Amino acid sequence: MSVRTRSLLTVAAVLLLAVTITWFLVGSWAQMAAGYSCATGGPYVIANPCPHHTTSLILVGMFVSLVVALAGTMVSLGVGAPNLVVPYWTFTLGGLSVQLFAQGVDDGWVLGWVVGAGMFLLFAVPGLYLMSPWQRLYDREPVKGAPLSRNQWWLVYLVLAAAGVVAGSWTANTWL
Repeated sequence: MSVRTRSLLTVAAVLLLAVTITWFLVGSWAQMAAGYSCATGGPYVIANPCPHHTTSLILVGMFVSLVVALAGTMVSLGVGAPNLVVPYWTFTLGGLSVQLFAQGVDDGWVLGWVVGAGMFLLFAVPGLYLMSPWQRLYDREPVKGAPLSRNQWWLVYLVLAAAGVVAGSWTANTWL
């Protein structure tokens, strides 16, 4: 596979990863807004139904984003770009921590929600270090013929992630 093909696949993977993480977070936010427990279908009387399509958004967002992060990492390492598992881990857990904290504060400082938010934040923070330019845990030799350096790829990731969040928010809100 040529460097150009791997670069295009990396760009597509970053964009799709941002869209699917956004779907996951929008779906989980909508379900959390419905209350502590919501359900859809089944043989029992449902007291609190889940908002339409939120379960689909969460499941598609969760599993597709994981597959994209793993497959995108295999492609991105071939062009000297950063792996996608670290941003996936950081932004998924960081987004969930923001959601849990906001829900815990909104419900009157519910300790379980706030503690859960703190735990998710503790899991997400190491990823910020691993994405920083001053980390030295996994420095690699530059790939010959690579179109960009590792730090330049982070800028591309940032722009693509912003576009992916906008597209993911728009499609998720259209679907809901």
